[in-house]
Amino acid sequence: MKHLLVALGALLAAGSALACSCEGQDDAGFIHAKLQRLPANARGALFQLPYGSAIKLDAAAFTIVSDRQPQPLKAEISWPTLGIAAPDLLSERMLARVGPVGGFTPGAHYTITYTGAAYNWRHPLRADFTIDTAALKVGTYQLVAAGAPARRLLALPGVGGACSSNQAAVVADFNYRIPDHYAPYRHAMIYASEARGADGASRLLTHTTSWCGPWSLDDATERNGSDLINASCQQPGPPVDVRGHAGLLEVEDRLQVTNDLRIDFHQAAGQACTGSGMLDEAIAQADTRRINDMVCAIGNEQWYLGEGPRPALPALTTLLKLALRPDRPPRACIDEATSRWKDQLAWRLHPVLAPVQQALRPLTHAMNLVAEALVDALAPSPLSHQQK
Repeated sequence: MKHLLVALGALLAAGSALACSCEGQDDAGFIHAKLQRLPANARGALFQLPYGSAIKLDAAAFTIVSDRQPQPLKAEISWPTLGIAAPDLLSERMLARVGPVGGFTPGAHYTITYTGAAYNWRHPLRADFTIDTAALKVGTYQLVAAGAPARRLLALPGVGGACSSNQAAVVADFNYRIPDHYAPYRHAMIYASEARGADGASRLLTHTTSWCGPWSLDDATERNGSDLINASCQQPGPPVDVRGHAGLLEVEDRLQVTNDLRIDFHQAAGQACTGSGMLDEAIAQADTRRINDMVCAIGNEQWYLGEGPRPALPALTTLLKLALRPDRPPRACIDEATSRWKDQLAWRLHPVLAPVQQALRPLTHAMNLVAEALVDALAPSPLSHQQK
């Protein structure tokens, strides 16, 4: 309880923002190099070039060896189709499929290595995998909603110099549903989602949490096929239709188009658009999961220094109820949240306290001088010690 209520009495200066500095890597290389097996009807391993790269990929840039052949195999390249219009993120002939001429042998192990020019690429330059004896029967894919839209603090690229911050938004989560027999290869699936507004125009959904982590083709893959769309918390806007594109491009020649999913942001419950306000609502509803999520997100909430809501503290009743809960959020989250609340309290009180501190400065200085004089008067001199 002490760590939760101390924010009400402490006066700490808000921390200064640090400029975001990233050491980025090009999103290139064998993007599914961690996959250790491919189906018998796989046509190659996926190899991605950096966006806008001038590299002209040639089969001679790859070496392929197999445990079934004593000599290296000749490579060939094919180009699966993404079918997505995003010229600012995806370029033509950006994603290649590399395999041996004549195809893979079921049961054999292969190592494919890129030997061409590469610098600071995120993905490995070598892929090792075994070809299964069974072919994959290609199925269909479906988009399904993961609950109703909700107001929450969403990690987004930061403002004011921060690499990332948690910002109030209305968020709709959804998932790609793929056939069960895809389980051994689900980490090689590629997903890309598009939103279509009332005007019929489509845009690629490219949620990213930081300036240091731009969107990439394997983002939703790393989230096991989950994706999201977000809208302004204050003005969510009209409903949108989300359409998915998905496929196992080691086997398929193009991404399949899924069903459309209608998203109505106005279905989101509540009215709050600050972390503290959302926490007030969660406490009032005794929603344990949402309470924990909010407390853990508030520590990195965006500072609202311009237009929009000002920094806010939770209601006193919220802090009391939170302190008395038997299933409190993790201690680290509580510490970060209370630190933020202290900063917000200091920010609010600064206009009131600053003039007082300024007026008291001469008196404080005089008191310091008097204190120093008293110390000098009461302290025995070095000479008196020598005389004794």
